[in-house]
Amino acid sequence: MTVGEISVQHLLIVEDSIEFQKIISRVLNDYELTSALSAEEAWTQLGTAKFALVLLDISLPGKDGYSLLADMQASELFRNIPVICLTGKVATSDRVNAFRLGADDFIEKPFDHQELKVRVAAKLAKSLSRTAHDG
Repeated sequence: MTVGEISVQHLLIVEDSIEFQKIISRVLNDYELTSALSAEEAWTQLGTAKFALVLLDISLPGKDGYSLLADMQASELFRNIPVICLTGKVATSDRVNAFRLGADDFIEKPFDHQELKVRVAAKLAKSLSRTAHDG
């Protein structure tokens, strides 16, 4: 894949736990995956490749996931990338904050593997459909 082209299958996992990165990678093994351990690393990754979807943990070292979500929404380049928050944050206020900042979905850890696969596939299908209609 070259920069400038979007791969429907390319996902960015923003997760500071290597163990959770491994679990997510096993569950979503049908996709091309890139991982970032921090919001700063994710921002760099976003600038080097085109991603179809971002799986975003809220609790990250340094800048948190909310900050990355806000930065993505403020960017013309990244605001249309679907974001699924995949986090241990379980309070209603965390969900509300994520959706206010532009999250497309919110999944609590620990998560059901089948549910994660289905939600990712649904978001990708909807995004692809929207892109086809817009373009």
